[in-house]
Amino acid sequence: MRRNYYKILSKISNAIILTDTDGNVLYINKSAEKLLKFIDKSSLESIYDIDPIFDSDVIVANNLIKRTINFSNIKADADIISNQINDVETEIIYVFEEHPLTSVIADTIINCIDDVVGVISKDGIYEMGNRTTEKILDIDVDDYIGKSVGDFANDRMISKPIVEEVLNSKKTVKRNLEYLNGRVITFTGIPIFNESGELKRTVLTGRDVSELVKLKEDLKETQILKNQYRAQLQELSENKNVSRIVYTSDIIEKLLDVARRASKTDSSVFITGESGSGKEEIAKFIHESSTRSDKPFIAINCAAIPSELLESELFGYEEGAFTGAKKGGKRGLFEEANGGTVFLDEIGELPVPMQSKMLRVLQEKGFMRIGGNQLISVDVRYICATNLSKEELADKGKFRQDLFYRLSVIPLRVPSLKERKEDIVPLVNYFLKLSNAKFDRNVKISKEVVKKLYGYSWPGNVRELKNIVERLVILSDKDIVNIEDIDYLIQFDKDLKSIDEGNIRIDKLMDLGEAHKMIDELMISKALKECGTVTEAARLLGIAPSTIHRKIKKGYNLK
Repeated sequence: MRRNYYKILSKISNAIILTDTDGNVLYINKSAEKLLKFIDKSSLESIYDIDPIFDSDVIVANNLIKRTINFSNIKADADIISNQINDVETEIIYVFEEHPLTSVIADTIINCIDDVVGVISKDGIYEMGNRTTEKILDIDVDDYIGKSVGDFANDRMISKPIVEEVLNSKKTVKRNLEYLNGRVITFTGIPIFNESGELKRTVLTGRDVSELVKLKEDLKETQILKNQYRAQLQELSENKNVSRIVYTSDIIEKLLDVARRASKTDSSVFITGESGSGKEEIAKFIHESSTRSDKPFIAINCAAIPSELLESELFGYEEGAFTGAKKGGKRGLFEEANGGTVFLDEIGELPVPMQSKMLRVLQEKGFMRIGGNQLISVDVRYICATNLSKEELADKGKFRQDLFYRLSVIPLRVPSLKERKEDIVPLVNYFLKLSNAKFDRNVKISKEVVKKLYGYSWPGNVRELKNIVERLVILSDKDIVNIEDIDYLIQFDKDLKSIDEGNIRIDKLMDLGEAHKMIDELMISKALKECGTVTEAARLLGIAPSTIHRKIKKGYNLK
């Protein structure tokens, strides 16, 4: 395209010089070479050498200006025209003449421009248009030469043309115009004046921005859809939090509704419910629905940490605080949770001395590390959980009531699985999907098995259901689990129950250490379930509470 452009310019008898907006010379035709030779210039690298007052901003703003160039031995009039090549490139055309630019030469130059170009007389008559106009507007320019711009507008345009506004205001006007063929053109109307300051004509230049306008509209629609989808996802996340909590029951729907409202505040929440019912999942739901969701969620099992280590684990310690303290000290779990949520599980197992310190932390919103003397402020939201009721906590006389009321601003109770049996089927399907993915199986469950599971009492709640489904996937040698399989597995649980009650049955010989571990797990689990606390369970079994803590730390499966 550029090669043809230069070829055309080389045929023009007028001297023509092309520069960029910095004044660097890009092209000189043969007539211009003769002109330069005549003024003793063998070459020309910068237009400033012949036009010291060159100013591309003025030229681009006016699109076409006339100037007399003073050489050393001659004067030459020049039309200086700006031509925008693309979005980032604009060239300046110097057309030297001894007489007015002929229409033939004007046509040649204008037709080399890739934008719409039109020339309108001071009376609003269409005088000239380039080939790009024909291409973009799908017209024959000759059909409109000599006609009023109003005729053109009536035939082709939706928008009102800008020519009349340019002629009346005698100022440059720029606006988007819509055409009947669907095109949108950004037009700039430039008034052209003679040496006396009289308006002679208007030059229109226009760029097709149809695709750009369409993209802008599409982007706007996409943004609207994006906002709608985001709102829907947010609503779905708030309403269901399907990543963890699976349910269909009204009782869980109501629980989550209260939990969702609680999440909008920083008030302390106290969750009660049977072991395995999903108290921690409710705590996570509250955290993830709150404004603290992008901050830490620190879960602390108060029963799993030996009492002598609780303070250092929760609050941390300074270097040299005690024998064996790490160099540089250690941050506590409360400090790690700053800005987020602390979940105190099995809060009923918190020793009384630690309860007093916990109450002080709540009052002062801070604590001191062991061996430290500086108060560390923390901004955390407290959620607590226990399988003991308020009455049990009070009756046992081992939990400070002032601390309880501090922590239970919003009490929540998680119902047991037997209270929401309509959730069993969706939970089975959910755990089945997880277990199949985990063990690379494709096990399905028959309707009879589902019915059997629905009728079971589930003393271990959701945790027990999850374990049994996983057991089905692991032990089943078929792709569909039938009633005989589930009967065997449920009977297996009954065998365990009979062992709990003292009827020990030996099916096969095994390592004595493993047998001891099994008995420990069964006996301690039963004691914990009956007594509710580690201390009471240890007293019932005739062992120290630290023994139970130690076995928990070793990974014993204590429910």
